[in-house]
Amino acid sequence: MGEVILWELRFVWISICLGLLLRGAYDFILIIRQLIKHSDIIVGIEDFIFWIICCLQVFELMYKQNNGTIRGFACIGVFLGMGIYHFGPSSYIVSWITILIKKIVIFIGKPVKIIKKPLKILRKKVRIKIKQKKKKRSEGDGDKT
Repeated sequence: MGEVILWELRFVWISICLGLLLRGAYDFILIIRQLIKHSDIIVGIEDFIFWIICCLQVFELMYKQNNGTIRGFACIGVFLGMGIYHFGPSSYIVSWITILIKKIVIFIGKPVKIIKKPLKILRKKVRIKIKQKKKKRSEGDGDKT
C-alpha cells in the first residue's frame, strides 16, 4: 500500500476513535441525568454545550491531521464511531454504571442514616446547652448595669 493510503486509513481510524470517545463522553452526561433529574431547559443547555465541544474536537482533528481541509471520510468516521458506540455498548454501560452508583449511594447511605440519628440528638442537646448558657450570660449582663 502506498503511504497516502496508509495515512488516510490512519486518519479514518483516528476519526472513528474520536467518534467512540465523544459518544462515550455523552454517556457520562446520560448517567448524570439518570441520577439527578434535569429540566428540559438544562438538558437543552447541556446538549448544546456538548455538541459545541464535539464540533471543536472534530475541527481540531481536521486542523491537526489534515491541515484544516475538511475530508468527508473523516466526518463519516466520526459519525461511524458514534454509531458503533451508540448501538453497541452504550445502553449497557449507562444502565450498569447508573445501577452501580445507586447501589454505592445506598451502601454508603445506610451507615450515614445510622450515624445521623444519634448526631441529631447530640446536636439538639448541644443547642439546648448553648441556649441555656446564652440565657445565663444575658441575665448576668443585665445585673451589671
